[in-house]
Amino acid sequence: MLRVSRIGCRLSNSVLQLKGAIVPTNQIRCLFSGEELGIKNYELVRKQVKDYVKNPLRYKQNFENRFVDEDCNFTKYETELNNLLHVVEKSESDMILLKEALNTLIEKQSEYEGEKYAFGTVIMRTLYFLDMPNKAIEFYQNKNLRKLFTQVTGHQILLDLLFEHKMYDDLLRIYESLNIKGQLNRNRHINVIVLATYYQLNTPETFQKAYTLWKKEKSISSKHHFRKSLTFVAGLALKQNDPGLALNILEDGVDHFYVTLRQIRLLAWAQLEKFDNVLEMLRSILRHFQKIKAKNKSFYHLTSIPVLDDIEKLLKENGSKEHIDEFSALRREMETNQLVTNKTLDDMMCVPFPAQPVANTFYKSKKNQ
Repeated sequence: MLRVSRIGCRLSNSVLQLKGAIVPTNQIRCLFSGEELGIKNYELVRKQVKDYVKNPLRYKQNFENRFVDEDCNFTKYETELNNLLHVVEKSESDMILLKEALNTLIEKQSEYEGEKYAFGTVIMRTLYFLDMPNKAIEFYQNKNLRKLFTQVTGHQILLDLLFEHKMYDDLLRIYESLNIKGQLNRNRHINVIVLATYYQLNTPETFQKAYTLWKKEKSISSKHHFRKSLTFVAGLALKQNDPGLALNILEDGVDHFYVTLRQIRLLAWAQLEKFDNVLEMLRSILRHFQKIKAKNKSFYHLTSIPVLDDIEKLLKENGSKEHIDEFSALRREMETNQLVTNKTLDDMMCVPFPAQPVANTFYKSKKNQ
């Protein structure tokens, strides 16, 4: 039996994990990093499994004959199927083999009375790693295979994959089928993906749905929601020309100086012609920067140049000469101190969450048996 040590996903030095790093949304649109979703861990195990089986092509060719017969021990079949999930490639023949193997698993599960491993999450990690969103939908919607997808983490991976590929209609359709009884309203990981989807669609209907979902989440547990969920709802209110509501939503924010919340506030105040508030925020950014000294400067202090451009336009349309002159002076000082970024508000909001450790749940479960 293959022995693979438990691997804990740790924060890497990759661009995704550098404090304050921004990844352009045309490169990465997923809300959760590969570490957070367990994809990096899956990739590490995949390399180990390939070393173990020696010849992945032959392993796949012989899989059906070796492990599908009636005499195959169920727990051994579970292990070998997990190996298969770590050697399949992005090809139709491999997907046919995998589908047949999963159908066989379901048949064997019905006959086995002992503890069974839930494969849904590792299946979705496989399809995520192979970048096969349409196949993920196909497997999930298959009446028989659907029995395997019982874990919320698997649903999160599927929805995040669809979000990454901008398959918003499919994402919302699957979410609504999962949430018929409202059982997902308590899951903040799922909610943030749905709210991000509403934000990207940016219609009056999705705005209303986002605001309704946010209020439900808040009523269930106001202390256990993601700040990013709040910013998507407030940002969508801003896009839908309701800066007043955007500011009201942000009153729930814990850190009013946080970078994305700050950008939304600046834009909302400018749209409401509250230019004194805008100028005071810019002053506070510079004061805070001077207090901590330049060597401690981080993304936390940056302001979006496109946001500043929008504010400047509104000032020239509706502000006084004194407001315009002070804004120009403050902006020059921010630029001199490199406290600006070319990233848009959307870029800032769609950065993946920082990673949390993800265990190798399959081998952990086998070890405990």
